[in-house]
Amino acid sequence: MSNPGHHEPPAAEVFPSAGEPGGDADASAAIFAEINITPLTDVFLVLLILFMVGSSIAVDQARQASLEVTLPTAAPGAGTANVTDAIPIVLTREGSVTLMGDLLNLTDLSAKLLEAQRQYPTRRVILEADKEVPHGTVIKVLSAVQKLGIKDLALGIEAESP
Repeated sequence: MSNPGHHEPPAAEVFPSAGEPGGDADASAAIFAEINITPLTDVFLVLLILFMVGSSIAVDQARQASLEVTLPTAAPGAGTANVTDAIPIVLTREGSVTLMGDLLNLTDLSAKLLEAQRQYPTRRVILEADKEVPHGTVIKVLSAVQKLGIKDLALGIEAESP
């Protein structure tokens, strides 16, 4: 019974499978479609790498921006230290402590300083404390350095202009 105005969908063709009589491999391959996820995986890996690089750059910039230290001024001594060949300890006015750029708390300073001294035995330790850091905090750091037996210590200052 066919209605004039009504269209029936064509009957679905049934392909015999490759193992059935009358079937062939080409017909069964037409039915099964594969989804290739390799390009998707490549995109995700590129995005992951970009995120990792971007986040490490952002962390470095944030670390450098947060370490604004105003050193006290004084006349430079006869033995000025080379800052690039040193183990710097930085005390900021906000109370943060860094050792060679790594943010620490005051209790972990001794262990990390000992590790840095063993790794770089010829380097001088330079204590760079902001001029607004409480004197007691500077003394605690100096005491920690002294307890470790470190003798080569310098204080970071801003040279006075003549």
